[in-house]
Amino acid sequence: SAHAATAARLTSTPLLRLARPGWREHGLAGRWHWVDDLPAARAAAERAERPFLTTGRQSLPAFAAWGDRAVVVRLVDPPEQPLPPRWRVIQSRGPYGHDDERRLMLGHRVDALLTKDSGGAYTVAKVEVATELGIPVVIVARPPVEPGVRAVATVDAVLSWLSCRGPNSSPSERPVSQR
Repeated sequence: SAHAATAARLTSTPLLRLARPGWREHGLAGRWHWVDDLPAARAAAERAERPFLTTGRQSLPAFAAWGDRAVVVRLVDPPEQPLPPRWRVIQSRGPYGHDDERRLMLGHRVDALLTKDSGGAYTVAKVEVATELGIPVVIVARPPVEPGVRAVATVDAVLSWLSCRGPNSSPSERPVSQR
């Protein structure tokens, strides 16, 4: 996000961020442990013996010290590096339902869920189910939107923003595709 904002500013290119609404406003959000980054997430779950990681494959090095634990890792794409032998990789893509998440967490005896605030409905079941089961939930909060970057939550809002930047607008207001 920071690189995109810098590039847009340097090239006078309009920038709009499309982001699903996060989970901060979820009814259970007050029961989750919110942290700012991956090291803080690891520290918050340091006592977990069977953590469930859904923080993405690029985040895995932050948890390398957990090689002695039975970590369950769910990824969309395969990991880039070999993982510790005790780690179980589940490669799949959401959406995930409550029943499936419950089976997964109970079947692996998960004792902590670590995730990022990806927002939306596709993956919210994991945080809801973990909370229902009394499993601690640690969520890495989204970074703030870069200064000067407008953010919207829907494709309709993007289309509306684009329609206001038609061919008669100034170069700095036109979408990149019209340059």
